[in-house]
Amino acid sequence: MTVTIYFIRHGQSEDNLRPVWAGWKDAPLPDLGQRQAAALGAALSTTPFDAIFASDLKRAHSTARAVFDATKSYPKPPFTVTQGLREQYFGVAEGHAWVDSPSVPLDASKNIFPILYGRDEKFPEGESLNDLRARTVREVLEPLLMPIIWASRGKKGGDEEVRVACTSHGLCISELCAAIVSRVPEGERGNYPVTFAGLANTAWHCLRVGVKGEDTMSGDEKLDVNAPLTVEVVKLNDYAHLHTIATADAQPVETSKLREHLSGKSA
Repeated sequence: MTVTIYFIRHGQSEDNLRPVWAGWKDAPLPDLGQRQAAALGAALSTTPFDAIFASDLKRAHSTARAVFDATKSYPKPPFTVTQGLREQYFGVAEGHAWVDSPSVPLDASKNIFPILYGRDEKFPEGESLNDLRARTVREVLEPLLMPIIWASRGKKGGDEEVRVACTSHGLCISELCAAIVSRVPEGERGNYPVTFAGLANTAWHCLRVGVKGEDTMSGDEKLDVNAPLTVEVVKLNDYAHLHTIATADAQPVETSKLREHLSGKSA
């Protein structure tokens, strides 16, 4: 049986509206972000989650708590906080303003930090996108998600369906979803989206993930964290719940290159 995983981006944080690099910079949710999170919790309140995983950064942790607090499931699902779901770390650029010009080179000595588009590029002491992808595999996919996916082998659907929520950040979610799809055999990836980037605040992707060939397994096999997977993309960037917020800025348009980048849109 597959496991249904909801990958949820945090509500709008105080830093989302500022032109600064904010990966591990730990800004809380302002009023709008809290209302977005509450609307998300209400929308998912009848979804019976078996586990909720959350980044330890305030904006994602508060969003995950809104989902946890609103759930009508009893008993409440386990709530696990992990640094593995943190946003990309921007090193010495954290908290500094970004430069809106691709022609301006990085110069950390002068606090000049343009958007870096190469997958191996990174600010001093920070992570590249490839580093981030490796972290999501090492700290989230293999130790947290694969045991759940592996344990679901051979189960039938219906009441036994397993649902998991991962509340994180735009770039982290984009890389984690891509890492999961990369476990699908190469010749079977034709219908997947090119990217999982561009999540709006409190929007979510939904994937159904299973172990390939599980029907031929006895069920007694030892956990294989590198097992090939099957993936069905159920939904992308779902933020219909925000229509319940009576304000024109319920989901502000990504109006800057930096905001697009932090949503994963330009990664």
